[in-house]
Amino acid sequence: MPNQMQLKLAFNDIDVKNSSEIPLVQAFSSNEMPKTTPKQRAKTTTILKLNPKINFDEFVLLNYFLINAELKDQTRMCFITEDRKCTGFVNQEQLIKIIHAMGFEVPTEAVAQICEKCVGGNQKMGLEVVQNILQEIEKQACK
Repeated sequence: MPNQMQLKLAFNDIDVKNSSEIPLVQAFSSNEMPKTTPKQRAKTTTILKLNPKINFDEFVLLNYFLINAELKDQTRMCFITEDRKCTGFVNQEQLIKIIHAMGFEVPTEAVAQICEKCVGGNQKMGLEVVQNILQEIEKQACK
């Protein structure tokens, strides 16, 4: 049995100008992975080792993408479990609740910055913002 669980965070680098041409939502069903092209696949994977006391199944956070680049609240995430089932799309408020349910306190502003990075003229995922959030979670996990 592993000493530490791993939270895998993967996200896509998507050209928001062509976001309407990316059929992630249409191709997505409740029990299969979205069908993506190599360009759409996650460019970066961050693995965060968490305290083994935290009791939740290892899951994969995939396909961070913009449904509508003009609406911040349309930024969506999708959790994919190891058995390839989707737990549904979540917005930033739901993401905060999930993080809190995991036993961590992450500043609301930090999560909100992810959406701002995505829609504020920067077409790449706000990698440094996500890393900051992960570092904050990791600090709390090590307490």
